[in-house]
Amino acid sequence: MTIPAPVKTMQTVYSMLPNGTVLAGALSALDFLGYYGSPDPVGEAIAALQKEMDAIKKDVELLKQRINQVVIQQATDENQGRLKRLDDIRIALEKSIHDINNKPADMDFRDSIAFGAGQLADKLLDEMDLWNWTDIETVWTLDENGQPAGEPASNALPADFKFQLAGPVYTMAILTWIMAIDLDTAGNVAVVERKYGAQLRRHIAQNRVRDGFDDLSQAPATLPENVMTRVVCRPVAQHNYALGGECLFSIQCENRMERRTFPVRDVTLTMPPGSQVSCLAPDNLGLQDERDIESQQGVGNFGQLAELLEKVSLTGSLRQQFIGTFGPISAQGIMFLYAIGQDGNLSWYRQGASADSTALVAWEGPKNVGHGWQGFTRVYPAGGAMFYGLKENGDLLWYRHDGFNEGSMAWTGPVTVGNGWNHFKSIIAAGDGVLYAVQDDGVLLWYRHLAYRNGGGTAADWIQKKKVGTGWENCKDIFSVGKGILYAVANDGTLSWYRHKGNMDGSFAWDGPNKVGNGWQNFREIFGHENGFIFAVQANGDVLRYQHLDWQTGGNRWTEPVVAAKGFGGYRQLFSPMPATPQIN
Repeated sequence: MTIPAPVKTMQTVYSMLPNGTVLAGALSALDFLGYYGSPDPVGEAIAALQKEMDAIKKDVELLKQRINQVVIQQATDENQGRLKRLDDIRIALEKSIHDINNKPADMDFRDSIAFGAGQLADKLLDEMDLWNWTDIETVWTLDENGQPAGEPASNALPADFKFQLAGPVYTMAILTWIMAIDLDTAGNVAVVERKYGAQLRRHIAQNRVRDGFDDLSQAPATLPENVMTRVVCRPVAQHNYALGGECLFSIQCENRMERRTFPVRDVTLTMPPGSQVSCLAPDNLGLQDERDIESQQGVGNFGQLAELLEKVSLTGSLRQQFIGTFGPISAQGIMFLYAIGQDGNLSWYRQGASADSTALVAWEGPKNVGHGWQGFTRVYPAGGAMFYGLKENGDLLWYRHDGFNEGSMAWTGPVTVGNGWNHFKSIIAAGDGVLYAVQDDGVLLWYRHLAYRNGGGTAADWIQKKKVGTGWENCKDIFSVGKGILYAVANDGTLSWYRHKGNMDGSFAWDGPNKVGNGWQNFREIFGHENGFIFAVQANGDVLRYQHLDWQTGGNRWTEPVVAAKGFGGYRQLFSPMPATPQIN
């Protein structure tokens, strides 16, 4: 007689909480940015934060009750200790929010509020045990009839990383700290850098995934990497050999934070012709499912926090960078333009920030920052202060403008980082070292230069090109605003939006096309900036600035275009810097 195998059950933080309640609250991080375009940004942001705090408080209390019901004392003590420390942070954050809402006039008090809020955010990086939770495994031994035999055995498993509950508390700590910095510095970027620059960069780094990180072979060093190493999706063949030339695969995903494995979807692949063809899946099958789950499990939240922190680090305040839906007004941050003259001189322009997108803010410049640029058929932004120049012979040269911020003639380079780039119908710069190239047959190729910050030019400095699309040969213009967002202008002037979800790894995953505009066929030049800002040069040399409010989602909301500059008709080429993810050392 066969004795049935023991039955195991698991109690985790996830199973003890209402499904998704805390995680859903934490994912409001990017919405927080919107409050900085309202008449009372601090008041509205504080109201939103207090609502999130109340939700976290309820979940903490519920978890305390449910953990108390667990019979394993070790797990109870460890988890209750973490809950107590997290609740202490939450209570301290509520006091900080109260102090910020009072808008104290005393500068020393404002300084102490910001310092204290930053210390609370630091605590969640310094005490990584707050992210590690002890789960309980209960094993039921069954008799020959499949009935429980004796009392179950419960064991506390080694504590392991989970997004709940530290993730939502950390999110609230960062958002509170951002408000406190704004209160303390009034958005003065020099003061922000002096007082908080290093601390901001530490948190930016901890909320990013390192370049080239492999979650299968490398140990995690940042918060999102901790999530990525605990989520794995693999294709499982449903039969050994192709049936009718096809193989059926089930995408099975393991989430170690929840300690469960579950099916996501089925995929049918057509296999090469032949008898007895084995059902072998490509290496990347299931990768996008894995990335989607990771984003839902906290990676997306960390990425949003990194974006907010980076805006504060670069501009001093979220007020200067608001992208929102509050009527026709949206904030415009500092912008840069480069212009190549007919004589090959490279001119630099900088436009200051404005809270009114309809205002024509004066440009600083031109400043002559280079000579001999007429030798390039085209210049492409690589990301940040880095650029590529394409020679007629197909060589791709890398430069870094070290005088980027002030417009001085200080450069590193040139370095030859590629060749054979003159055979494409068009090349599209997309930031972060990503370039797209359209072949004459309409095939869209993806490239990523891993060494775009330092100009490495070996084959190892590039990810091998990947085919990511077809049918792009009939586009009149293609441009990007970074983050995988591409726009294509058809010959009839229709503007279509695409989001390449595989923009950082070259996987074939897209959203779109979505039609988002008309009448774009008559511009002499169009190029993207970032955060949905697009420059379009008219025949008379006027430069129009558009802002696509739905640049991340492909919706159809825009601000009214404004004339950002005049008299730019005599240049060979205009271009603007593209986004660059902060480097993690």
